[in-house]
Amino acid sequence: MGCRVKSELKKIDATRRELFVSIPWEEVAAEYDAFLDKQAQKQIAGFRPGKTPHKLIEKQNSKALLTHFSTEVASHFFMAANKELALSPVGPVSIDQVTLAKGREFSFRVEFDVMPEFDLPELSAIDCSKAKDDNAKRDVISLYLLENTDFAPPKTLVEQEQMLSNDDRTAAEARVKLLLIFDAIAKRDGVEVDDRDVAERINEIAKSQELSAAELRKDIEAQGGIGRIRAFLIAESVLDYILEIQ
Repeated sequence: MGCRVKSELKKIDATRRELFVSIPWEEVAAEYDAFLDKQAQKQIAGFRPGKTPHKLIEKQNSKALLTHFSTEVASHFFMAANKELALSPVGPVSIDQVTLAKGREFSFRVEFDVMPEFDLPELSAIDCSKAKDDNAKRDVISLYLLENTDFAPPKTLVEQEQMLSNDDRTAAEARVKLLLIFDAIAKRDGVEVDDRDVAERINEIAKSQELSAAELRKDIEAQGGIGRIRAFLIAESVLDYILEIQ
């Protein structure tokens, strides 16, 4: 973020944060002009694409334009703040209290969850000796991690999981907690899942359901499910990793 951009981070609870950002107009003026250039590419009666005067675009669509632009620029500056302040948000991000008028200070508020802080249990203490097969061992590992890791998962992630899985809150909360534990182990021990793995899994699902992979991905993205697929792939990889080091 620019040196003239002001931000204030507040802690709501253990995992919930809110960020207030205010930006002088000079910091967003260039982006606003670029945004108008993009709008000018649309066909408007009497003008060739790209030739519509900015003032005419503003006059015809002033409120809608500012709303659209404010959403784009707020997301941009939040991403910059995320990197600069090492916020590491998880789950849905809510942007509101947006104030934008041409030539005046631009401000907005972002509310989001962060990864909860917790200590991971010793993986060497997991006892899978009585498990009959790898599936049973994975159940033992998962139960051990749940019972020996103390934290409450972010409410928004639990609510999102309920919506996507149609499970009750107890089941959704346990799953979110376990996925966050697997993610923490993956980051600590270098277990990786990349975009190719996600694409491959989507292709597998599409093939099994006789669907177009592109259309399926579009539907999954619309529901915010790409992150969930990645989280499950990380879980599978971490379980395989723990089995290997047993």
